[in-house]
Amino acid sequence: MKKKYKVIVIGMGQGGMIAAYYLAKAGHKVTVYEQNPESEVSYPWTDDMVVGTYEAVGLPLPPQELYSQMNTWYWVTPDGQTKTHFPPNPKGFDMSVQRHGLSLWLADLCKKEGVKIKYATPVKALLVKKDQVCGVRTADGAKAADLVIDASGIRSPFRGQVPKKFGIQAQAAPDDNMLAYRAFFKRSDADHVPSYPDARSCMYLKHMGGVGISWCNISPENDADILIGRIGGLTKEETMVALADLKEKHPEVTDEVVVPGRWIPIGTRYTLARLVADGYAAVGDSAYMTIPIMGSGIEASMKAGKLLAETVIKAGRNKKSLTADTLWAYQTTYFRKSAWLFSVIDVLKRWVLNLDPADIDWVLGKVVPTPMLEAVTYLVIERSTKKECALKVARHLPMTLLRLLTNSGFLSDAAGAVKGAVKAALTTFKVPNKYDEQQIATWQEEYEACFPHAE
Repeated sequence: MKKKYKVIVIGMGQGGMIAAYYLAKAGHKVTVYEQNPESEVSYPWTDDMVVGTYEAVGLPLPPQELYSQMNTWYWVTPDGQTKTHFPPNPKGFDMSVQRHGLSLWLADLCKKEGVKIKYATPVKALLVKKDQVCGVRTADGAKAADLVIDASGIRSPFRGQVPKKFGIQAQAAPDDNMLAYRAFFKRSDADHVPSYPDARSCMYLKHMGGVGISWCNISPENDADILIGRIGGLTKEETMVALADLKEKHPEVTDEVVVPGRWIPIGTRYTLARLVADGYAAVGDSAYMTIPIMGSGIEASMKAGKLLAETVIKAGRNKKSLTADTLWAYQTTYFRKSAWLFSVIDVLKRWVLNLDPADIDWVLGKVVPTPMLEAVTYLVIERSTKKECALKVARHLPMTLLRLLTNSGFLSDAAGAVKGAVKAALTTFKVPNKYDEQQIATWQEEYEACFPHAE
């Protein structure tokens, strides 16, 4: 007879909900504790993702009213003189999905499989006995479980409550996160001419010299979606200055607020070095399964949730307890399928953020042709076939290198960054196959050393 587990999921992150869905479908008893009431789950805005993610995790597409075609984008250099055009992919390739609606849709799927969802029920702490996570404590008391899945987000307090012997990092460094302000404003019907008339969305790199990005994105409702994000922190004064500049560049944006602004932390770092402990697993933002340059983690989180569920289901067939040793296969599989790419992006992101804005202006304005930049970007975020992107890069690489040779200092720095990115990818792949504490500790030290932090 297969072993059945009692599983608790903390938070309604996408990865945790996918894991809950498949575990309940396999007959395990699953309860999700969400701190917010149902009407306030997740965020009241959209995020972009690849449509194929749903097929990859074995789910149908969400209802059509929850998503729309992704916009055309311009990436604008710090001096505002160069705009790199990123045309939308073919219809049906990607989507802008409503975060709140997606969460409730996943909740409905889970409930049909028997998952219990407790809204407005924050988890106070993990229950730990003899170095084993054995449940959670809510306002209603102790809740026992064979496995606690942490899907509570990048500020998870629960990582720090896992016994220290498992080596799970409790808190990230300041430069691992971006603090972002996001708000929605009405757009004017007046005949304004925006800075870039044929673009519905503009991404500003190192906007106003800040270490981060800003954007003005036209929402499916034809409102102005404004985001201002800075690595490490963002003051209210900085926000208001940047907001005024965006409104000047996009005069069609009015002062009428549709969705009030709020400051949110966004994970922009490599995947957590350790994801599991006895009775515990982190998934999604809690494990920093986010694209290090833009923070979105929906796709990676959903795929990781399915991997976690498959690991637990396999353990049940073999009647194993859910220890770190049993759960380790979830980590190794995820690291070799997804985390290696995030490691590459993280290293390159840290290098770019330390560049002088003038260097970015020069590279995007005079060195790297738009088709090559598009190919590299699409390859990184999986928005096109790898073969197609590789051919595009190869076609433009010789001329790009010749232009770079005119600036030997920059070329040397870029070569160093690429070397560091390759090292990070190879180190990520070297994650130990088996749960051996000594081997994992040695690997973890090498892995984390690939990502130098700001002093």
